[in-house]
Amino acid sequence: MLYVWIPMQGFDADIRTYAGGTFNLFGVGFETWLDGQVMIQDTTMSLGIKDLPFWYVANNLTTTNFDVVTGKNVAFFYPNTPNPFIKATITENQRISFAYDHITDEFLIDGNFSFRSGEIYYFQKNFFITEGSLSLHTDAFTGQSQIQPTINLRAKLTDFDAAGNRVDIFLVLRESGLTNLNPQFESIPSKDVNEILEILGQSILPTGAYGQVNLYSVASLAAAATDVAERLGYLDASQTTQLTESIRISLGLDMFSLRSNILQNILFDALPGNTFGGVLSPLARYLNNTSIFMGKYVGRQFFLQALLHLSAMDRSKVQRSFLSPDLSLDLELSLDWMNPLGTISFFTQPNELSFTNILDTIGFSVTKRIVLR
Repeated sequence: MLYVWIPMQGFDADIRTYAGGTFNLFGVGFETWLDGQVMIQDTTMSLGIKDLPFWYVANNLTTTNFDVVTGKNVAFFYPNTPNPFIKATITENQRISFAYDHITDEFLIDGNFSFRSGEIYYFQKNFFITEGSLSLHTDAFTGQSQIQPTINLRAKLTDFDAAGNRVDIFLVLRESGLTNLNPQFESIPSKDVNEILEILGQSILPTGAYGQVNLYSVASLAAAATDVAERLGYLDASQTTQLTESIRISLGLDMFSLRSNILQNILFDALPGNTFGGVLSPLARYLNNTSIFMGKYVGRQFFLQALLHLSAMDRSKVQRSFLSPDLSLDLELSLDWMNPLGTISFFTQPNELSFTNILDTIGFSVTKRIVLR
């Protein structure tokens, strides 16, 4: 495998990958032609170029024509920041073709990437992608070679309503562009959209802050704006990214994600007159809304993943505590088996880590993706 960094300034795309395969090279004078078939792994693909390398020179004198197959640990980000709004791991053996003609200055790309897992940030919360795909095609109607990505996905978030009952909220995107996301929401148990948005809105303005403008509500909005600014790249969050990457490597994982609002929660706790969460322990207040996602490939066909979510709540409503009696732990374990028939997932959401409880909550699902073009 050879490490390759391909900044595509004209299309605002950035690819960093290890690639292997076969290719042909032909040149005349300052003009070159490249084509071949390659497999990529340990890859990051993003729309948006943050920094161009010092050696980059745009000459547009190379014609390329490649067929690409994805391997292990291929990730897509949008936008190209340390904390993107969308981060997805692409399933193996996905194919895409692209070609650029330096004489006519035409660029063509065609392919679909199926998501294995990932997360999408919305309403200051992280929804974990359970299924989805990204389609990359060249827009032939603008008169220019522009990449028009289309995303379809279904992402899950576990939260709690005002009564403390668990609610699984699903964010659904259908044929959506990345710059104009228009999600739909579903839930288990079934709730109408207004109820779902009220639950999600509690992460931006807590219930006690509605209907009044005070220091706490202003700080809540400021914390939300700070989080968004980090994801857009306006604020530096590289230290957090380095920490999660170090943990991933030290644990031998293929995927690791840590999302926490510790700094924002400390800010809220320090505000004078703050009564929200006043009966909770400091540990529960600071670790509230912390999510940890871990994933590991087992062989070539199996993927083991775990999702942990911490929520601060009244200790009488906590079914499974973690570190503190008023800090609830929501745990989900799943094993995905990819085979020619589709993807078979075995999952469990135990209330306690016991053999009998794991068996009581075990289930399975079968997913088969069919693309009609």
